[in-house]
Amino acid sequence: MSSQSLSAMLKTPGAMVECDDDPEAVYEFLCAKGWSDGLPVIPPTPERVERMLAYCDRDFDKPIIKVPPRFGAATPIRVAANAVMARLDRLLRQQKRFVRDASHQLRTPLTVLKVQVQSARCGDVDPQGALRDIESTVEGAIELANQMLA
Repeated sequence: MSSQSLSAMLKTPGAMVECDDDPEAVYEFLCAKGWSDGLPVIPPTPERVERMLAYCDRDFDKPIIKVPPRFGAATPIRVAANAVMARLDRLLRQQKRFVRDASHQLRTPLTVLKVQVQSARCGDVDPQGALRDIESTVEGAIELANQMLA
């Protein structure tokens, strides 16, 4: 299906397509139809769009603005569907920030462990003392990981 057929479908009130409610399946479906710009999306299911429209005090299918660059009519229902899909971008950014912060927090105990092991190998410290230090560092790293995932 081309972008022309998508345009025709969008002009049909209540038009829908069937697809699994799984972000990866939706993304693959949209790409296969040529309807994606490559950005990730959350499936704009009727339930999700209806929740967005619960705050709308207009007719859902009446245009509220023309949107550049093609100046297509933006109706509340289309705006709601796009808002649902935009949530994924925010969620992905939050996830990336969490992973970045978590990896930063875990690097410190891992670096300490590396130094402790190197010192023990070189004979700079008593082997039993090194094992106690390593065990303590591992316990601290586990506690840190548990706190981040709680």
